[in-house]
Amino acid sequence: MYIDDFIKITLNPKAVDELTIEMLGLLSHMRLGDVWSNYLKGDFLAFVIDSCNSKIKNEDIVLEGLGLVANFCASKKTCSVVVNSAILSMLPDLLEEK
Repeated sequence: MYIDDFIKITLNPKAVDELTIEMLGLLSHMRLGDVWSNYLKGDFLAFVIDSCNSKIKNEDIVLEGLGLVANFCASKKTCSVVVNSAILSMLPDLLEEK
C-alpha cells in the first residue's frame, strides 16, 4: 500500500489545502484496523489532532480529519490511541462552534 506516501503528502507544509483534503479523504476511507496504530505516532498524530481543531479556517480539513478519527475508532488498538490523545477533549468545542 501507499499509506506512507499519502501521509508524507498530507504532512507536507507546502501542499495546498485541496491536496491535503483529498489525502485526508483517501486515508479516512482506508479500513486498516489495528494497522493504523503503526502510523499514529509523532507528526501524523499531531497533524490529525490539529486538523480537528475548531480554530482551523478550512472546514473541509476539519471534516476529513474527523472522518479519519472515526476510522481509527473502528479498532480497539487504535481507538485507545485516540482516547489517550487530546482529540476527545476537543470534540465538545468543535461541536459547539461548528
